Amino acid sequence: MFASLQILRHRVWDYSPDMMILAFLTGNDVRNNSRALQRDDRMPYFVHKGRANARILRCAADFGEAGLDEIVYREPSDDTWREAWKVTEDLLSLMNKETRQRRATFMVVTLSNGDQVQVRRANARHRANR
Repeated sequence: MFASLQILRHRVWDYSPDMMILAFLTGNDVRNNSRALQRDDRMPYFVHKGRANARILRCAADFGEAGLDEIVYREPSDDTWREAWKVTEDLLSLMNKETRQRRATFMVVTLSNGDQVQVRRANARHRANR
């Protein structure tokens, strides 16, 4: 979502939109906001510095593989996922705040993942992983 925020800040406002719609892919957008989960040093990240309600800062990460995560639909089970969700929520709040300051409406729509569309395949994979 770093790229979405930068596009909002540096390109969108030139067009004076009445509404900004963010397409959110649950399958990887939360993970993409965590340097520990994404592990891609080619991307910038936002992280909290200090306390949970502190400013969000940018940093780099390590390298890893891409893909979609089913775990995003579960309650966060460790600090890494809790932090990824917190950064995601804070980025969404920040984009909402900046959009409202421009007197525009901010909306988030969620995109579907393969497991949501092909439920039988997802259920079969879930049963196989027990």
